[in-house]
Amino acid sequence: LVMRVEVGGLRAVIAGDVEEAGQTAAVATVTDLRADVLLVPHHGSGHQSPAFLQAVGERVALFSVGLHNDYGHPAARTLAAVLATGARIFRTDQDGSAAVRLDSGEIVVTTQR
Repeated sequence: LVMRVEVGGLRAVIAGDVEEAGQTAAVATVTDLRADVLLVPHHGSGHQSPAFLQAVGERVALFSVGLHNDYGHPAARTLAAVLATGARIFRTDQDGSAAVRLDSGEIVVTTQR
């Protein structure tokens, strides 16, 4: 499931556990995936489509990932790919919960830690 939502002028893509094939399908079938915020698919696993990340063009990337998880999420190559988009990264394992809002056109992220 890949959803793009807009609330108060802030656009976000919430991509669940979609992996590369689904991301590629989204890029091929959705006219406009652009969003300010991306909840990085599948907890930042190594199975990400660079074309998907470029299509979203996120300014903020959120990684919902457990501390010391057994899967090695987020994958180093995924972190590098997201950083290459220029997005600011927030991780629940390091930053705790995060709230995102738009304030005078600027994205403000408030974290638990």
